[in-house]
Amino acid sequence: MKSVPFARRAAAAVLASAVLASAALTAFASDTSPLPEHAASSSQGAPDAGGTPDASQGADPSTEENAAPALAGGAKEEVVYAKLDPSGQVQRLYTVNHFGGTAGRTITDYGDYTAVRNMTTTDPIAYADGAATLTPSADGDLYYEGTMDPSTPLPWLIQIHYILDGTEIDPAALAGRSGALIIRINVQPNPACQGDWFDQYALQTTVTLDTASASNIRAAGGTIASVGSQRQIIFTLLPGQTSEVEVAADVTNFSMPAITLNGIQLQLKLDINGVALTNRLNQLTTGTGQLDEGAAALSAGIAALEQGLTLLTDQNALLTGGSAAVNSALLQLQSALSGISASNDQLTMLLDASKQIGSGIDQLDDGVALLESQVNYDAFKSILAQNGLDLDTLAAGNAQAIALLQGLTGLPFGVGDQISQIVLLLQGNTALAGAMQLYLDTVSQGIGTLRQGTSAVREGYAAFDSGIQAMAGVLNGMLQNMALLSDAVSTLAAQYGVFDTGVNAYTQGVDQILAGTQQLSAASLMLVAGAHQLYTETSSMQLDEELGSLLDTLSAPSAPASFTSDQNTVSALQFALQTEPIQPDAAADAQQAPAKELTFWEKLLDLFGLYDGPPPFFPQPSSPRPAQQ
Repeated sequence: MKSVPFARRAAAAVLASAVLASAALTAFASDTSPLPEHAASSSQGAPDAGGTPDASQGADPSTEENAAPALAGGAKEEVVYAKLDPSGQVQRLYTVNHFGGTAGRTITDYGDYTAVRNMTTTDPIAYADGAATLTPSADGDLYYEGTMDPSTPLPWLIQIHYILDGTEIDPAALAGRSGALIIRINVQPNPACQGDWFDQYALQTTVTLDTASASNIRAAGGTIASVGSQRQIIFTLLPGQTSEVEVAADVTNFSMPAITLNGIQLQLKLDINGVALTNRLNQLTTGTGQLDEGAAALSAGIAALEQGLTLLTDQNALLTGGSAAVNSALLQLQSALSGISASNDQLTMLLDASKQIGSGIDQLDDGVALLESQVNYDAFKSILAQNGLDLDTLAAGNAQAIALLQGLTGLPFGVGDQISQIVLLLQGNTALAGAMQLYLDTVSQGIGTLRQGTSAVREGYAAFDSGIQAMAGVLNGMLQNMALLSDAVSTLAAQYGVFDTGVNAYTQGVDQILAGTQQLSAASLMLVAGAHQLYTETSSMQLDEELGSLLDTLSAPSAPASFTSDQNTVSALQFALQTEPIQPDAAADAQQAPAKELTFWEKLLDLFGLYDGPPPFFPQPSSPRPAQQ
């Protein structure tokens, strides 16, 4: 059994939506279609212990001039039928072989059979040493059935479990029961099967429930189709895939037709441009690389902003300390003037303090102006553009990548979940870019407002300082007018108290901006990690060869190998597996009304699903028996 590499499974996930939309598997055996069985009157036994074939098997078919391998002018078709018990164990196994017969031309076919029978004509069929031979008496299609040992390994290991009201129950005891039922079907590769059919064949599983006895039917990952009062729940398993599916329903007086599992080699007409798809994937990889670099540049820019704000907040103590000193000096001056006295020393101290705070306000206004020019979205875009990342192009690329991948998020087998994570990362990146623009616009607006305030403070303080200078000149020249000066200083002290409150509010605002920037810096580090993970995962998805190989395989699969013998050449091989139905009165009906044995024409109609009479009599496979005379 071949293993399926991860890249091929990833490529299969990319194509899964197209495959599931295009594939339509023929139901080879439904509950009403015929499953080949023995008919004692036409069966030919296997050779006896001495190797002698049955006497009725006809003349020696070894004449070279009439012998032909399998089908003259072409390969045969095989349909492998298996009857399973309700738990999925093989009970009976048959192969129906189809040839285009030519009168007088001997057909030789190979297989390990316990019995063979001609299903189309009365021409005798011989079987010896693993070879069946038949010489048609007339031209036309020829079908013969070979009974195989039920222990012959099929490509799939199938296990069916029935859970009623939370407890697993033997299917033999399930008929007629009521409750909450879960049917769990597990499909795995059969390591004992020598062949690549598991990796080449899709398997369609159909569970049929009647709404008269089943309601609230659920089947995650399955398609539910209405056929009259019945509901057909269909699961399609792609080649090389394993699965465990469940059908849940509330049942009353439970019964159920056979579960069918049909295997067929997919050949799809996929309208998919492999080159365009791989180009899109390459664009995705390139875009994630740019996103990775841009996220790193963004994080570095935010770190620089955080550093600048930290330096600014480090000056807050100087600013608030100087403002407090001016306020204290004014209060002292006010107190001194209240005694109708003035001191040149105090005026000098006031002038020095005013110059100090004026210089601090000038530096503050210049710093806020610099911050205003650097902290805005356009400046941010310019920095990223200098680092090779255009945010507008990135946003457009994200939108294209999301649109491409969103159609694939419903894919089965866990791949859809991986693609959903990639979509979430891309959506998170887009959202973060938008949030960054909103944040920077908000911060820029706040800084602009702050700049207006600092400019007004600067202008006001310049006027204020001019007033101080003028006041000092007046005081120096008019010491006798201390009463008026005292009133002016009192007013100035009161007004400066408001200004001092504003300075403290400003420093608190800068602290809050720094805290927000620190949070943004932490978020940018998460973005860097996520973008790098996205780039790493997408760049490691080397899908070109696997995608092309899978497209070629699904569009033009290779000829299958014969299931019965590698000596045969076949043009088509199909598998039709069917469980026994679960019916409360099946045993009683079988005892009360045994079915008649079919005639030749009824068997022929039954083969193609056209016989609508009573059920045929199907004796169980038996060991080789003497030839029928």
